[in-house]
Amino acid sequence: MLRAPRCPTTPAYSLWLKWARPTGTIAAGIGWEDIVATFDALDPAYLPRSIWQMSSKTRNYLAGLKTSDGRPFFTPTTDGGMDYLLGRPIVLNQSLPSPTAGVFAANDKPIILGSLFDGLQVIASEPRVAVLRERYAEVNESALITSIRLGSASLQAGPIQALRIAAS
Repeated sequence: MLRAPRCPTTPAYSLWLKWARPTGTIAAGIGWEDIVATFDALDPAYLPRSIWQMSSKTRNYLAGLKTSDGRPFFTPTTDGGMDYLLGRPIVLNQSLPSPTAGVFAANDKPIILGSLFDGLQVIASEPRVAVLRERYAEVNESALITSIRLGSASLQAGPIQALRIAAS
């Protein structure tokens, strides 16, 4: 599985989590209805390129749950992995909240569903190049230092939905 960088302080991360769908109460945890409600909240236009994001502990928590008719949340794949939920791939993002002893904190947003292709813009500065000649001139060499600033921004609320744990 792909792994997203740990970047909870970036502006886009905060904006992703701004749009959230509250669940029941903390005591109730995350249920199948909450997963389906989050899936339903996403505009169908963004479903073809959408992914679920959650921490590995949240994924493992969901793997132990079953629907009201006794079926597991995850459909096993041919290699035995837990890579899809409601037909959409799961990408692990360790910067999202994880349960502690099977319980999520109030107002946590442990699961994101959406299309990062449609809802996220990468912002980059022009490359900067610095040439160092002082010490290297003695041996007829030069040193180059290149740098670029990268960031990201959320474009709109529609392509990304977050599941939020409601306070009890």
